[in-house]
Amino acid sequence: MTRPSYLTDGAIRAFIASALDEDIGEGDHSSLAAVPGHATNKANLLIKADGIIAGVELAEKIFKYYDPRIAIDFYKKDGDAIKKGEVAFVVEGPSRSLLSTERLVLNCMQRMSGIATYTHRLCQMIRGTTAQIMDTRKTTPNFRLPEKWAVLIGGGLNHRFALYDMIMLKDNHIDLAGGIGKAISNTKTSHLAGQKTKGRGGGALFERSGGSAAGGGRGHHHAGQHGPVRDEGGRGHDRWPVQDRSQWRHNGIDPS
Repeated sequence: MTRPSYLTDGAIRAFIASALDEDIGEGDHSSLAAVPGHATNKANLLIKADGIIAGVELAEKIFKYYDPRIAIDFYKKDGDAIKKGEVAFVVEGPSRSLLSTERLVLNCMQRMSGIATYTHRLCQMIRGTTAQIMDTRKTTPNFRLPEKWAVLIGGGLNHRFALYDMIMLKDNHIDLAGGIGKAISNTKTSHLAGQKTKGRGGGALFERSGGSAAGGGRGHHHAGQHGPVRDEGGRGHDRWPVQDRSQWRHNGIDPS
């Protein structure tokens, strides 16, 4: 998997530092009080459900960031299919360090594996078609990096990472600009137009629920939760957003 631009070593380290500070703060008082400083131990990561595993690389980075003395033997890698009862990896090192990092590792891996498993399931549903599964910005605050990483691991595609990545005009922008024409003309004359309107199709992305918007150039129509995403030239196949089929049918769309 080619690592996307948002997934830098610096960004990962910043996430880990923030998460450890949130959980440990001034110290893991329970481990410091109960466990001798010289003690060492070993632990297995036991898989409790079938699916797709994600967060293995992140787990290694968390352990090593907190205590480089922790050693890890891997039996699974990100994206592997897993079965209940298997062991993903074994960690060995200072007991206090294992106790202090285990919850962050588990929180990340459980959530990432759930996302990767569901994404993989959706990808299997559209296998053999030209459709693609893409993610959104509707992520857990301060957890966007692992969640989008998990979508990739599960076989999906990342859309924009954040608001600064590209210009994408949606209903609220159109309404507050005074109409779709004004929103587009304002965007084209903005100082950001030449820098931030380069979407997947080389043009600005315009979204309008229940209708289309002329984006100009080769920009494709991104319809978010309400319809298909056209390919780069506005031609050919549709890419459906990540929803289950019951939602599609509820919205009057037949995905079959």
